Amino acid sequence: MKILLITGSPREGGASSILAGAFEKGALAAGHEVFRFDAGLKKVAPCSVCEYCHTEGDRCIIRDDMDGLVPHLLDSEAVVFASPIYYYDVTAQLRCVIGRFYACRKDMHRARTSAFLVVSGDREEESAAGSIANYHALVHRLRWHDAGVIAARGIVTADEMRKSGFPHEAEELGLSIGQSLETDGNDHD
Repeated sequence: MKILLITGSPREGGASSILAGAFEKGALAAGHEVFRFDAGLKKVAPCSVCEYCHTEGDRCIIRDDMDGLVPHLLDSEAVVFASPIYYYDVTAQLRCVIGRFYACRKDMHRARTSAFLVVSGDREEESAAGSIANYHALVHRLRWHDAGVIAARGIVTADEMRKSGFPHEAEELGLSIGQSLETDGNDHD
C-alpha cells in the first residue's frame, strides 16, 4: 500500500513527530511504501480560491512545496495526518496543505484509507474534539475509509511521548492499516 503521511508540526523531533515516526515504522515493517511530507518544515501557501485549478486546468497556480506532494497524494492508497493541537485545531501548516487539496478535488474521491494522529497537551477531550470532527468530516466527504484516530492527550514534550504508550499504538496502526480494508467487508465505492 502506498501511504502518504502528512505531519503538521513546525518543530522537528517533537511529540507529534515521534508519533508519526512510530506509525511510519509500523507501516514500513508491514511492507507498505511511505512518503512523509512534513508540512511544518515546508513552504506551502494557503489556497487563494482564485479558481485557476477549475477554470484553466487541473492544477494549482501557486508554485511551492505542494508541487512535490501532489503526485504522492494522487497516487496514494492511504493518507495519514499527524499534528499537535495548537489552540484547539491542527497546525496552520497542516491546514494550508488540506486547503490546497481543493485543486485536486476531482481526483480525491476514490477509495482510500485514512488515519489521524493528534497530540494535545490538554487532558480534556474537548481540546482535540474540533480537529477530530474536522478530520471525520473530511473523510466522510471524500468517502475514504477511516482506519482510526489516535488522540494523545496530556502530552507536551517529546520525552513524555516516548514514555507513553501512544507510540506503540501508532506503530500498531501502521502495521494494521492495510488490513482494515481487507477485513471489514465494505467495498468502499
